[in-house]
Amino acid sequence: MKKALWMTVWIVCLFLSILSLQLFDGFLIITGICAIAGVSLFVLSRNRQRVKLFGKIILFCLSSLVASHIIHAYLEEDSKKRGTEIIQALSDYKKAYGGLPQSLDSLVPAYLPEIPRTSMRLAGTEYFYSKQGEEYLFGFETSVLTGYVYDSREGAWQHRE
Repeated sequence: MKKALWMTVWIVCLFLSILSLQLFDGFLIITGICAIAGVSLFVLSRNRQRVKLFGKIILFCLSSLVASHIIHAYLEEDSKKRGTEIIQALSDYKKAYGGLPQSLDSLVPAYLPEIPRTSMRLAGTEYFYSKQGEEYLFGFETSVLTGYVYDSREGAWQHRE
């Protein structure tokens, strides 16, 4: 029974870590860990059994934090891979028409069956596209304050904050 309970606690911590990374740029995780640590140190410091419990809680919080960062990195890479398909479609469109489309919707259905969404956040987000003469900026948000941008002049993804 105890193992099942601790596994449940770990899964809840993991879910909350992923949710906070996706929605709040990780601030909730750090705030939560600090709150747990502060309250636990205050309340549990005199009881040996409670100190062990505190250690387990911190261990689970930290392990779920690491796991959520691994998952977040995978979602970033998957979003860049999906974005690269759109970049190729933009290149094909430019070759065919001699210029860039006004919007990504012009790529459907001739170059893409639909405009994919990123893997980021719970429901995925849309890519942004900004035509700038014969060049363009394209990218996606990874969280509230950060993201990746592909500049067609440089031909590479760049992390932006």
